[in-house]
Amino acid sequence: MFKNLDADQLEKVRDILRRFPRLIDPQKTTPDADPFVIALAMCKERQRTFWDEHRIVVSEEKLAGPGTRPKIPDVCKSYDVECISLTELFRKENWQF
Repeated sequence: MFKNLDADQLEKVRDILRRFPRLIDPQKTTPDADPFVIALAMCKERQRTFWDEHRIVVSEEKLAGPGTRPKIPDVCKSYDVECISLTELFRKENWQF
């Protein structure tokens, strides 16, 4: 699943990387999607209407400790974006296996 970026999302990514430059690893050979995923949730949350679903980020990462490289939940928390685990998503959706 891919989504084309719009100007609002790009501005959010820039803001995220200004505040959390260590979220990505510039030495990696493949791009980091983390700031883009968070930015998309931020934009969709802001644009939602009464009938839209609540946008969340699903991640298995845990909050980083003080002085360590920030993780997705840290950034989501700072922007007041809900971040849950895959198991929590299953519970929210009442999925049964």
